[in-house]
Amino acid sequence: MVARDLGGFGAAVELAVGRPVVPLVRAAGDFVTWAERAGGRDVVVVADRRTGEETSRLTLSGDLEALDVQADGKVAVATALTRTETAIAWSAPRRSGLREVARGTRFGDVRVAGDRIAYVRQVGIADELAVTDLDGFSAPASFPVAGVEAFDFDGRRLSFATSRCLYAERVPGLTVRAAPPAGGPCARTEPILRPGAQAALSVRHPRLRVRVGCPMATSAGCPVAVRLVVWRGASPTVVAARRVRVARGAIPAITLRLSRRDVDVLRHRDPGPATVELQPLDAGRGAVVQAPLTLTAPARDRSRPRGGADGEFVIGSVRGDSPR
Repeated sequence: MVARDLGGFGAAVELAVGRPVVPLVRAAGDFVTWAERAGGRDVVVVADRRTGEETSRLTLSGDLEALDVQADGKVAVATALTRTETAIAWSAPRRSGLREVARGTRFGDVRVAGDRIAYVRQVGIADELAVTDLDGFSAPASFPVAGVEAFDFDGRRLSFATSRCLYAERVPGLTVRAAPPAGGPCARTEPILRPGAQAALSVRHPRLRVRVGCPMATSAGCPVAVRLVVWRGASPTVVAARRVRVARGAIPAITLRLSRRDVDVLRHRDPGPATVELQPLDAGRGAVVQAPLTLTAPARDRSRPRGGADGEFVIGSVRGDSPR
């Protein structure tokens, strides 16, 4: 690894690194940080770029998800404890061990600056940015949004992007904004489909129940069309559809009732896939949110679903504009 001060045009400093864990390097001030794999564990290393001297070597209790360093050498890490739980912690030069400040569902990336750590956390089926100080006092720093794709934080200003919009704001303190700013160019009716939902396929009452949210909605809510679609090549066939209005903060269960013919179409749709689609119906007409629908066998018989037998559909969590 090579570190160099481009502003001062100083000589490059080469830093010896062990087996890298992820292709991720962060630098701030006179410090650079990276991760290695040693003894079957992930290890985060912080070094002074001027001298090459290590100032911190921290062995993690789980798999590293993200790391960042601020100008005085303090480092923040996100560590996966289980498949669904992540811890955020920090350390300082020549400090032993890590201080945990947050724990929750898969935070992903982190940024540390000005002795504050910014990260993304889940709120229901939405995302929000949160900021914690080094004592673990955490508070929301953004309104709920339909999926944070990327973000950055310099200690005072926070910027983040969703799949279709970019936001930037000052964060003078640990404060919260409950709703997006009014009058901006970004869509307020971007729906979210809750993954993992299931649909009973009993012969008597076949139905598909879908949970839908719209975290960035105004007080008027989100008008959304919910559709069940079967694809044959590039040609969609709508099997069932319903229009609803989703209030901000609500995650209602929307039921699409199916006929026995609809169930037969879904069971024998080969070779085309099936998707659940959410289409915003406001003037902006945002992009369609889609998720695949897969048919599984009944709990008492997991071999394969058969015509006339009970079964269930499972809704996936893939987002995009095409089912293929």
